[in-house]
Amino acid sequence: MTSLIGAFKIFDEVYIMYGQKPGPLQSGLTIVYYIFDKFYRHWEFTTASAAAFLLFLVILFFTFAPVSVFVRKEEVMRKGKKMVTVLSYVILAAGLLWVSLPFVWMVLTAFKPAKEVLSMPPKWIPSVWQWENFKMALQQVPYARYFFNSVFTAVMVTVGEVFTTVLAAYAFAYIPFRFKNALFLVLVATMMVPGEILMIPNYITLSNWGWIDSYKALIIPWCASIFSIFLLKQQFESIPISYYKSAKINGCSELRFYLLF
Repeated sequence: MTSLIGAFKIFDEVYIMYGQKPGPLQSGLTIVYYIFDKFYRHWEFTTASAAAFLLFLVILFFTFAPVSVFVRKEEVMRKGKKMVTVLSYVILAAGLLWVSLPFVWMVLTAFKPAKEVLSMPPKWIPSVWQWENFKMALQQVPYARYFFNSVFTAVMVTVGEVFTTVLAAYAFAYIPFRFKNALFLVLVATMMVPGEILMIPNYITLSNWGWIDSYKALIIPWCASIFSIFLLKQQFESIPISYYKSAKINGCSELRFYLLF
């Protein structure tokens, strides 16, 4: 889920590789890049806010849709436990209100006339609710192409990452091979390398491979995650090793054991 949401926010790679050119098949047009372009280059704050709000709704859908499908409702603990104190709720509500202010501002700005966006003192409530801002956000550019690129890239990155990280985590958890622990430590250590340091080497590599201005440049480099491998390895190791050994004794293959567990 974190990979899916993170893939929706792809921007740095698009900005560096494409600049102001959409690339073939307009594959470089993503929603976040569109928001940046409208906000910082054209100063169209209302359009950018409307697009950001629509992106939030999309991410919200992909966040809660799996929960509604896979998560079972557990019975609420009724007896023997007390609810937290009223003071705790007041503190939590105050914190929620504080962190929600930027989001509320974004939503209200999506409905404001352009002259009220930077007005001083700031106006929270629009004097005139401009529903045309959403119409402009959808019609000024091929928004369907932006949406398709974002969804397609996010889904493909998620599928690729799940495939590679699950297999790698399974191998590190169960399959014995030489230098396994040393290799795992090296992989975990790479998480300390800032992503900004790798952007230029990655760009040079992709350029040498002829992948610039293509979907491959946005998908394939992100189809693996060391952090996900680390988490899944811990999950696999939570399964008693006796299950694995018993399965191997009874002739179970690695693939069958992986699919069963």
